[in-house]
Amino acid sequence: MMVMGAGAARGTGSLWRRFAARRRWAVAIAAIGAVAAGSLGCGLAGGGGSGPGRAIVRNGEVWLQGEITHDTCDMSETHVPIGDVGCSITVNGYEVSVVGGNARLPGKPGTVTGLDVFKDQAGWHAAIYAQLTGPLRASSLGAPKYYARISG
Repeated sequence: MMVMGAGAARGTGSLWRRFAARRRWAVAIAAIGAVAAGSLGCGLAGGGGSGPGRAIVRNGEVWLQGEITHDTCDMSETHVPIGDVGCSITVNGYEVSVVGGNARLPGKPGTVTGLDVFKDQAGWHAAIYAQLTGPLRASSLGAPKYYARISG
């Protein structure tokens, strides 16, 4: 006589194996659902949604869309040329190098459209795709695929 319990056989077609397989599937589906919900929540909170002020970071690159809060390219008051180090704008907390200055850069930099170095463009809108260079720092100067589009 066979007793079902803790020492019961767990063969190929047993109820225990089918239950364990279903449990693994349920755990996997729950994990995928949690990741999807987190992505949706991040998007709705401004971290990847369609509203103003978004930043998406992936594979060492960042996509930014939002208001320019600081503009170091503005030469209207100082009349000092950009120089060797170039200049940057700050969007969504990221300082993004958009002009390379006089220093020679390896490769061809990305494109910058709408930038006026004779105006302070803080408060203007920017759409940026750039390479991360540090915490909250990026550069559109690393490759032709990068860009910064500025509009009033």
